[in-house]
Parts: sequence; structure tokens; C-alpha cells
Amino acid sequence: MAVKISLCRTKKMTVVIKRAIDGVDLTFMGGAEYVNSVYKQYTNYSNNICKLFIVWSFVVGSLLNSYSFIDYVKYLKGRYNDTEKPLHIPCWYPFDINKFYGIVIFYEIFSVYYVDFLNICFQVLFNTLMIQISADLKILQFNFKNFSKNIDTGEELSEEEAYLHFRECVINYQKVIEHTYRLNTELKYVLLVEYGSSSIMLAAVLVQIMQGKMLYFNYPFFGILSFQWGLLAWNANEIVLQSQALAMAIFESNWYEQSKRINQMVIITVLRSRRHLYLSIGPFGEMVIDSAVSRLKLAYSFVSVMS
Repeated sequence: MAVKISLCRTKKMTVVIKRAIDGVDLTFMGGAEYVNSVYKQYTNYSNNICKLFIVWSFVVGSLLNSYSFIDYVKYLKGRYNDTEKPLHIPCWYPFDINKFYGIVIFYEIFSVYYVDFLNICFQVLFNTLMIQISADLKILQFNFKNFSKNIDTGEELSEEEAYLHFRECVINYQKVIEHTYRLNTELKYVLLVEYGSSSIMLAAVLVQIMQGKMLYFNYPFFGILSFQWGLLAWNANEIVLQSQALAMAIFESNWYEQSKRINQMVIITVLRSRRHLYLSIGPFGEMVIDSAVSRLKLAYSFVSVMS
């Protein structure tokens, strides 16, 4: 968590987030109703993710914290042979745990909820930034497809107006490309840390589940680990799919009825869109659905070897 915080608290990351807040004006051609409907759809999706993360994370944290009370009851009943009182998060403290047991338990409970809070903030931030790019690309597809029309009235535009509309679409496409590249530059090592830590945690939790330890905590913990990594991969994969769909959106327009200078821009834009946008996991390639599946396979392989 500390590594992710240090990687995110940079001036470049601030610029990326500010650009995400400012956004790109994609209503220059009209069609505000469609643009608003797309943003509303993706906003509802993002909000639902946020609510699910909040509830699930704090439920898992509460289940872990409940072990402090269960272990303490077992200690009072004499089920522990240790002289020190039990801790649900084994740590070393530079003082007598038995003497300051209340403070130690409060610190451990607070730590669990604090890390829960940080994890929620990171997951919501990363997913929201990805979702916004997907929404922008979705609207760009609509604009490219209808560049030669007045979207509000459905009337065909003059050659000069169609040229200006397509040119504005290309400029906005370049802005989205630049934003995605900057986001990838700032997030790729954060995602690499997430990738590595998720692999270790998934394998470790699976081993504990097979050993029958803390099952009512480890099952939901394994679930949220799989879910949050799968969701990151899903939203990153959505950027790939939406950027690949731009070429088809341009093809579905009436480009064949336009002037030579418009068709020249069409050809160049289609060729550029064949190089799809993506987010990467450090130097280890694109982050797509297969990345999430490979983590589960790796965790299963580790458990098989340990078994």
C-alpha cells in the first residue's frame, strides 16, 4: 500500500487526474442527449462498483477484526498455552503486550479499517479513470459515425462543415490517446505492484482455505481479491475493445460520399485506430482479461505444488 501511495502522489499523476476532471468536450456536434446517456450509464456503473467495494471491503475487515474477540474469549477459557494474549494480526511491539493489550487491539482494529479505506480509494480511483476513457471512446465512435450529419436535426452537412466536424473528432481522439498514454505511464508500475501482491495473496489465502483456517474470513477475502483484480482487468480490457471499435464506427459512416481531403483523413484515422489503446502491467504486456485469469491459474499452480 505504501508503494502504491508513493507512486500515485506525483505531480504527473495530479496532471492526469486534473485532465480526467476537466474531460473532453464531445458535444461539439450536438447529440447532447446521447452523450449524457452514455456518461450516465458509465457513471451508474462506476457508482455501483464504489458501493460494492465499500460494503465488501468493510465486511471482510470486520470479519478479520472479529477474530480478536474470538481469540480473546478462547484465551480467557484457557485454550491458549502462550503467556501473551492472542493477536489477530501477529506483529512485534516494543512493549509488553499484556500490559497494554487494549491499546494493541485498538491499533490492530484501526489498522484493518484504515487499510480497507486506502484500498477502496485506490480501487475506485483506478477503475473510474479507466471507465472514463471507455466512455469517451464510446462517444467518439458515435461522433465519427455521424460526422457528416447534424445529429440534432439529422440533416446532411455541407462539405466544409463535415470536414470541420471530422477534424474536431480527430483532435478529440488525439486528446484521448494522449490522456491514455499519460495514465498508462503513471499506472503501469502501480498495476505491477497490484499484480504481484494479488498473486501472492491469492496463493496464500488458497493455502489457508485448504488447511481449513479462518474459513469464514478467508472465503470472502479470496472473493474480494479475485473480484478487484478481475474488475481492473475487465475495465482495462474495455479500453482495448472500445478503441478497436473506432475503425468500424468510421467505416459505418458515409465516408464514401465525402470529398478527397476528408477521405484522406479517414484513411489516416482508421490506420491509427488499428493500434489500439491499452494499459500495461509494468514491462509485462497489456492488462486484459487473460491477465486476471492467469493470476488465478498461478495461484492454483502454487497451491498444487504446496499440496
